[in-house]
Amino acid sequence: MQNDSRRIPIRHLCTYCGAWREADAIHFVMALSEGFLAGSKEEKEEREAQKKEGPFMIKHLEECGPKGGVIIALRPNESRWAAVDLAKQEI
Repeated sequence: MQNDSRRIPIRHLCTYCGAWREADAIHFVMALSEGFLAGSKEEKEEREAQKKEGPFMIKHLEECGPKGGVIIALRPNESRWAAVDLAKQEI
């Protein structure tokens, strides 16, 4: 990320198993992006974001999705933000 002042924290929470991961909203959007100019700074950020965000999403959508789980995004001002089980944090 270019400037840390742009950081917008979110927590991805699997509603089935309670696992969660803290991330950055802008970084997450970069993970969903594609088509940046090859070799550009943006392309490098995109690839880095995909490596960080993808594994959590894929794992929980494949394992918990069929059991009814979804992944939701929590913001710091939401009551569920502080209610996550700290032992279930995935990095």
